[in-house]
Amino acid sequence: MFDDIPTNCKYAYARVSSKSQQDNSSLESQKQEFLKLGVPEKNIRVEVGSAADTIQDRPVFYHLIDHELTQNDVLFVTKIDRCSRNTLEFLKLQERLHKRQIGFLSLDLPFSNDMAVNRLIATTLAAIATFENERRKERQKQGIEAAKKNGKYLGRKTVIDKN
Repeated sequence: MFDDIPTNCKYAYARVSSKSQQDNSSLESQKQEFLKLGVPEKNIRVEVGSAADTIQDRPVFYHLIDHELTQNDVLFVTKIDRCSRNTLEFLKLQERLHKRQIGFLSLDLPFSNDMAVNRLIATTLAAIATFENERRKERQKQGIEAAKKNGKYLGRKTVIDKN
């Protein structure tokens, strides 16, 4: 499917949110997907952390975009949420890459040889994902409020011991 892209032009970004995901092979499975597509191992960039951590600004990801990718390169991610947190952020990223003529492919989305179609699909699904995430947060909030009313919600368990 992606064989017509020269190997030296393929780059990939893998991210997991926690050390435990790194240890349980989530990161390794992302890498293996990229290697199967012909992305050279030296062109795979990796970050571990979430928006709550120091990785919030994703320095590895933005270094890749700003300093390594060049015209006609293609950036692969396994899922859109590996590189953006919401639709607006994704649209900005997509436009940034488009202006520099860098291709973008998310492996969880349908693929077309027409990059304009890929942009349409990615934009539409990013909007739906943001919508669903907002709905999930609202349901979670309602569940927490109901649990608190029933005295069953005590909050997150502390990671700090008494000593």
